[in-house]
Amino acid sequence: MEKKKTNELLESIKTKREILDYINQNKDELIAESLSEYLNRLLAESGKRRSEIVEAGDLPKGYTYELFSGEKTNPSRDMLIKLCFGFGFDLEQTQTFLKRTGAGVLYPRSKRDSVIIFAIENKVGVVRCNLLLEECGENLLKS
Repeated sequence: MEKKKTNELLESIKTKREILDYINQNKDELIAESLSEYLNRLLAESGKRRSEIVEAGDLPKGYTYELFSGEKTNPSRDMLIKLCFGFGFDLEQTQTFLKRTGAGVLYPRSKRDSVIIFAIENKVGVVRCNLLLEECGENLLKS
């Protein structure tokens, strides 16, 4: 069965008088995996090791491993963006990841987000992204 588009789900929510009706009708469309399950699925799909993600994303090893194990469950938006750098995501994958994890997507009208988008599009990595953020007078990506 083909997945429904997000807009279709939104329109369905708008027409329901009871949320349980919507949930029951769309249970196969709703995200059920935890953050750690999602991260581990992405890791398996990427063919990378966690240590590679940690290094490429300039991430704290212990905290990152706790995210993958499920011990930590509420990372900051910056941490999620750094994970995207670690995975080597392109902009579309990054936006999907940020939506899926409940973080705000990168917004091109935001100066800081624009710098991050530029770094992703030009595949310069998280360290260079932070240098660009600093050059532009913006807050660095923190873990």
